[in-house]
Order: sequence, then C-alpha cells, then structure tokens
Amino acid sequence: LVLHLDFETDKKEGDFYAVGLGGRTYGIVWPDREIQPEIHQIKKSGQPLKIEVIDIEKGLLKVTNRHHFKNLIELGGMWQILVDGEPTQRGFFESDIPAGESGEVTIDYRRPRIDSKAECMLLVSFVLQKDLSWAEKGHEVAWEQFSVPSDYYFVDEPQNNGGVKASENETQVVISGTDFQYTIDKLTGEFVSLKYNGTEYLEGGPTFNVWRAPLANDIDPWGSYMYSSNNKTDGQGRSIDNQLRTLGMRDLKVQVDDIQIKQIRDDRLTVEIKAFSNSSNPIQQNSKGKFSAFERKEKWTFLANGTIELEQEIIPHGPMPDMLQKVGLQFQLPKNFSKIEYYGRGPFENYPDRKTGAKVGYYTSTTDSMYVPYIMPQDYGNRCDVRWLKVRNQEGKGLEIKGDDLVNFSVHKYTTDNLSRAMYSYQLNEAPNTILNVDYEVSGVGGTASRQLQKYRVRPGVKKYKLTIKPF
Repeated sequence: LVLHLDFETDKKEGDFYAVGLGGRTYGIVWPDREIQPEIHQIKKSGQPLKIEVIDIEKGLLKVTNRHHFKNLIELGGMWQILVDGEPTQRGFFESDIPAGESGEVTIDYRRPRIDSKAECMLLVSFVLQKDLSWAEKGHEVAWEQFSVPSDYYFVDEPQNNGGVKASENETQVVISGTDFQYTIDKLTGEFVSLKYNGTEYLEGGPTFNVWRAPLANDIDPWGSYMYSSNNKTDGQGRSIDNQLRTLGMRDLKVQVDDIQIKQIRDDRLTVEIKAFSNSSNPIQQNSKGKFSAFERKEKWTFLANGTIELEQEIIPHGPMPDMLQKVGLQFQLPKNFSKIEYYGRGPFENYPDRKTGAKVGYYTSTTDSMYVPYIMPQDYGNRCDVRWLKVRNQEGKGLEIKGDDLVNFSVHKYTTDNLSRAMYSYQLNEAPNTILNVDYEVSGVGGTASRQLQKYRVRPGVKKYKLTIKPF
C-alpha cells in the first residue's frame, strides 16, 4: 500500500502547500482550486479563433472561426488602441462568420499621433455576450495584438547643466553629481552605494548572474539523454541543474582585472571595467585544468542627471553547460522598494515558451503579489518582453530600468539561494531586501516529459547588451 498525503494550509496564514514523498508538483490548478499561471497559455494556444492582419492601415483583419457549431455572431467583438499599454481609443464590432469558415472584420480606428518614444498596438478581443454555465458575460474567449503604424511627435530631452566627476582611492571609485553619489568597489566591480537626493537606492549588486532557483522541470530527468556534456557530479541527478552546479554556475566568484575612469565631458564620464565571473572550486576543473568563466567587458557611463548607462560584453571561457538558465543582473534593493510598474507581458507570470498567452500592456504590482506559491519552491514571477520597469518605495522614489532590446525581469522576496535549497515553502524566509532580477535572456520552462525546445534555450556564447538605470 502506497499512501500519498497532501497537506494544505490556509493561504492567508501560511501561503504554502506540501506533498508527500513520491508526489508530483505539476499541474495548472493549485490545491485550493485557484488557477496557476500556466493555464493562461493553454487557453491562448487553444483559442477557437484565429485573427490575422490583412491591411493594418485600413484596420482590415481576417478572422477564422474554429468552432464546430457556433457562429461568431454569438460573441461580442471589442477593440482598443493602446499607447504604451494605456487605452486611447476603443470600440465594438460584430462578425457574422459561420463555424469552420473565415471572414473579414474592419476596425474603425483613427491613426494615432504619439510620442516618438512610445509604442502603439491594436488589441482585438472576442467575449461572451451572456452568462453561460461555464463563464459569465464578458469572459474573453480569444484575443490578439498587432502593432499599429502611427504619426510621431518629438519631445526635447530636458537639459541638465550640472556636472559629474569621479574620485578614487585604493578600494573604491566615487562618482558624484549635484543630486547623487555612487560608489563602486574596485575588488568586485559592484556598487557599494547608489545615493540619489540623499536616499540609498541599492544594497548590493548589480551582480552578473546565470543561475536561477531550479524549476521542477530543471531537476527532473526529462530528456536528459539529449544533453551531451559530461560535466556532471554523481548523485546529483541527470538533468540540467547537475551540469550547472558541477560547473559552478550557481556560485560564480568575481575577479576584477582592470578599471579605467575617463572624463568624456563635464556632464559625462565613463568607468570601464574588465572582470571575470569564475568558477573557483577545484572539483570544477576539467581534464585540462581549465575553469568555467565569463569574461565581462563593461562600460558604465554616468550622466549629470544621475542616469547610468551600461554596455556589457560577455565572453564565455572553459567548459560550459549545454544550456544556461539565464544571463542578466541581480540587484538587492532596500526592502521598502516593493511597488512595481512595468510595460511588457502580464499581468501574470510568463516565460519565453509560455508568453504568448500574456498581453503586452502597462501593469502595476507589488513584491508580495508577484510571488507564485509553487508547491516546491523554485524560480518564479518572470515577465517577458519588458520595455521598461520601475521599482519604487511608498514615497515614490525608485529606479527605472530599460534595455536597448526587450528584457525579462522578476522581483523576489526570497533570496535565490533560499529558493534553490528549500524543498517546502515553510523553509522560505523573507530576505532583508528586495531582490530584482533583470535578465537579457531567460531559458523557457519546458514541459512534463520534455525539455525546452531549442529556440527557448539560452546558449553559452559571446553576447552584447545595453541597459539604462535611472533613479527618480
């Protein structure tokens, strides 16, 4: 007799569940029947309509009705013009398309005129027009988003007549301007302090990072035969997290080789850093005695208004795993930096191989509400295709971060180490600060009995990124 015991507590008190030995943590519904984030992708991938563009300038779309019996006249059509995720126009339409057939729909929108830095999208939705046994009136059955051509106007950037300067001693570089003072540790290349208008905005980092708390799929042996690397440790399983731990991806050690300060203009200076993030455990040497390492060439540009621009080139050296979990930066922010705004996919958690079920939009959240209570603690809360994000405190002070390309981010109230080691949620202890992950690339989550598809894996290789960090 094999007995599996499922224990459940009141989410309001403990916010955790547990399974007995041998139990599986997979699913799309929590033990209290609340839905998990994955279910949104299942709904989107199987939606019973296909919506395509014929001529976006004229608002002409092709809609294919995949229902077997239902005419689309039974559903209500809705549309919105979104500028940076905010609705500026909206309307309704009907579509008389029989089951299994296609037809055309015209969206009567006005060509928008927007800021040159903004983005305009058309959101088309089909919803229930009356209450049914399985859902209420207004329930969204299918949707799609499209970029919309726009007219642009230009806004001049505010001029800053202040200056920026740098000083250094044996251990630190200090960059200061009228409203700020930033301090970099020469030994680690990380910021010791990020003070803006007298307030400390940073408690650690940003640290170069390729490790995430392993997902349930990362520690299962699904598809392990597809991994070619022999860099594994006996007794640590057959999946990708064994490679990552064995090669020291979890605990990279920083070595700074060179720091150069250059005053470009009175209102601009750069700090160029050459550093390595190394695996330092001797057991992680291969037969030739080489270590896993990431060479980092970083150019930090500091502007007189306090804005920081980072250009980063990453070059891998030595043995590498078949797949990296991510490539990015981790910040430790003050604990009261707990309010989040962003423009990207949401409002729920999404990863590269299950992101199309999440709309691109403007969203607000908090550190607590971004937590996803997986039965087995693991990485959580990623948001994809992010144009910009802000993390701030109750007083409205915070950091705005954006990349030259789309980025991923997550905000955690537990350290990555705690999430990596815990097997049950009662083993999680809130960190003394807010952990912000800003990732240039993130591997997908894969599925039960299968690994991530190749296009959703982060491969080791030479990579170049740009990021802007702006205190406000």
